[in-house]
Amino acid sequence: MLKLLRSLVSPAGRLPVVVGMSLLALGLGAGTPTAPVRNRTVPLIVWRHGYAKAALARVTIDGRHYLFLIDTGAAKTALRTSVALALGLRPQGPDTRVMTAGCSTEAGHLLLSDWQLHGVALPPTVVMTAGLAGVPPRVAGQQVAGLLGSDVLAQFRAIRLEYSRSRLVLGATPSAAGRSVPIIVHHLPALGGQVELVHATLGRAPATLLVDTGASLTTIDSRLARRGQTVAFGPQGSVRGAAGCQVRVRAVAIADWKLQGLVMPSAYALSGSIAAHGHGISFQGLLGSDVLSFYRQVTLEFAPRPRLILDGPMYHAHN
Repeated sequence: MLKLLRSLVSPAGRLPVVVGMSLLALGLGAGTPTAPVRNRTVPLIVWRHGYAKAALARVTIDGRHYLFLIDTGAAKTALRTSVALALGLRPQGPDTRVMTAGCSTEAGHLLLSDWQLHGVALPPTVVMTAGLAGVPPRVAGQQVAGLLGSDVLAQFRAIRLEYSRSRLVLGATPSAAGRSVPIIVHHLPALGGQVELVHATLGRAPATLLVDTGASLTTIDSRLARRGQTVAFGPQGSVRGAAGCQVRVRAVAIADWKLQGLVMPSAYALSGSIAAHGHGISFQGLLGSDVLSFYRQVTLEFAPRPRLILDGPMYHAHN
């Protein structure tokens, strides 16, 4: 067990734990779909390493195929700078400073006008460009070009992730059978994006968590870990965020926690200095794909009734 958890906090060759959490200072947002999409299924590649999980989908830009991480923790969709250069896409305006886990970095932005999500046409959208040093360049032999953020995903009103079936459903009809948890959709008009937050308790400690499908491991701030009476074990290690910065973390066990009163399965997570404050929001942790994939299907309804619907679970604990 300890050997496995030590491997989770080693950055070499791993998908980063905290690739989401991008609050980007961009003044332009996503477009609006020309026609509503309903229950459109998109195949996924579900990356796994120990308890860590992440979902990637094929995005086509100017006729070239890439993988993008499905990342609700990214307020804005991001394209790797090297890919933008290879495509001959020209930046628009000056660079802006963006905040990610553990540090900030400079990012450019450009307009994507000819692009698709596995055959589903996406509207012209201003995205950011960044080095994405913490994101592996390839997964399953395919080039990983960026992060598909909440600015684009929210256009479909609801999405459903089915990790066990390796698929994403766009414009999903919310399940009546699942357990529903209200989420707070925090719009960032000046930034051209949005994030989704959920209230939680660890033990008796209240917290706000970012719903972050781009986080391959659930991560909580170290102060919350202490207040929430989590059990730390194993040595400290480090993980790398999307901007390439290192964050010191330690593995913890969470036995007693809830989302808006919904009892969650016991889980392993990482704790470190990841609390974020800015743009009128604050949160103390990332609810990642490792925990979300406990469930047969996970639906994020962005509108008209913002909620997280957990249907399952597949597993009652990490085992």
